[in-house]
Amino acid sequence: GHDIAWASTVLSAELVLVVFCKVALGSMYDRLGLIPSTIIGAFTCFAANFFMIFNTTDWGPILGAVFFAFGTCVCTVGPSVMMTKEFGRLDIGRATSIMVAVQSVGGIMGAIVSGQAFDAALSFTPAWIFGMVISVVMGVCMVASVKLARKLVAKQIAAGAPRVDEEGKIIEGSAAAA
Repeated sequence: GHDIAWASTVLSAELVLVVFCKVALGSMYDRLGLIPSTIIGAFTCFAANFFMIFNTTDWGPILGAVFFAFGTCVCTVGPSVMMTKEFGRLDIGRATSIMVAVQSVGGIMGAIVSGQAFDAALSFTPAWIFGMVISVVMGVCMVASVKLARKLVAKQIAAGAPRVDEEGKIIEGSAAAA
C-alpha cells in the first residue's frame, strides 16, 4: 500500500544507515566481545523480520529498515571479525572467500523461498516468520562457533601447535617458539 517514492526513501535511508552500522558493529565486537555482539546482531535480524510483518503500516517498514541496517552487517562484518579473532589473520582471505560464497548461496535460496512463500500466501508474512526462525538459528550457530573455535584452538595447542596472535605470528613462550 506504499508508493514507490516512499519505499525508495525507506530503502535509501537503510543503505545510509548500513555504513554507520558496519562501523558500530566492528566497534561492538572490539568492546563487547564476540558473543554479546553476535547475540545483539542476531536479535536485530529477528526484530527486522518481525517489524516487516507490519509492512502495511508506516512504522513497520521504517523499523524493519533500521534493524535490517544493523542486522545485515552481522552477516557481512561478523564472520570476518569472528574468524580473525578466533584463528588469526593467516589465510583469512581464503576463509572469507569461502564464507562469502556460502552466504551467496543462502541469499539465492532466500529469494527463491520468499518468492514461493508469497505465491502460496499472497503475502510475505510467511517469509518474515521464516526469517525470524533463521535469525535465531544463525545466532545460535555463530555463538556455538565461538565456543567450538576456542575448543579447537586449545586442542591444537595441547597437541603442540604454536599459539599465534591475530596477525598469525607465533606468540613467545608457546611450544613451537621454544
